[in-house]
Amino acid sequence: MPPIRRQPRSPEPLPPIADPPVGADTIALRATTIEILRALRIHRIIALAGYYDLLQEFNPYALLRLEDTDSNARNFSGNVIGSYSGSYLQQQFSLLTNGAGASVRFNAGAISLLQQMNAPAAYTLICRFRATSTASGSFFGFSNEPAPSWSTGYDRSLYLTEQGQVVLYNWIGSPFFLSAPGDYRDGQPHTLVARMGSGQTTAIFIDGVKVAESTTTGAANYVGHWKIGWSTVFVAGQHRSTFANGITMQGAAIVHAALTDSQITAIHSVA
Repeated sequence: MPPIRRQPRSPEPLPPIADPPVGADTIALRATTIEILRALRIHRIIALAGYYDLLQEFNPYALLRLEDTDSNARNFSGNVIGSYSGSYLQQQFSLLTNGAGASVRFNAGAISLLQQMNAPAAYTLICRFRATSTASGSFFGFSNEPAPSWSTGYDRSLYLTEQGQVVLYNWIGSPFFLSAPGDYRDGQPHTLVARMGSGQTTAIFIDGVKVAESTTTGAANYVGHWKIGWSTVFVAGQHRSTFANGITMQGAAIVHAALTDSQITAIHSVA
């Protein structure tokens, strides 16, 4: 008689393990862990890649390398392209430390981004620039006209004065100016970042250093277009429309969020 083969018994299923109750400490720990992982990701990008790769991590509304060869300004964020106007010289020497890419010199020229949008409540403006000893004019601006021309609604302007100071202008029911001391018309490449938005101070950073700061935040709410190399400001009781003149730019980005100090410092470290 053949032996009887017995089927092995399946192990009894283990009772489910209940998740521990989620309290404030657990939520805070998870948030901290996420921030640490995000910071590690940024540091890995810094180690392995460069300037443009890091800017992409901030989900920019616009990322214009300014390496163009015609009147179309390619937007590497995937959003609408821009259009050059005025006087400009393309394919100038790179302003990045590693020599990658090319730049554009504006001589009373500008770029208009063709997409109309609601003015962002928070923003960060980023670029590499070099200015001649007689340079002045705008790096960025927002206005309700699609072309770089005088408009009735304008603010979010970042510009270089005739004395070489970098100034951020917002309309908060009255003109608000944040000025960075010093003269940056020295012919040297610089990393320029300006931010505004709740949760962060309004600030200007040059070469990774915070050179001007204010707790005042806010800007006007209207529909308009971003410009690069042009803006309108209200100075000494007058409306002034200013093109970039004698200013070379590369790697211009517009982020609809207020970046942190550490994120901004990281940008300069790869520029």
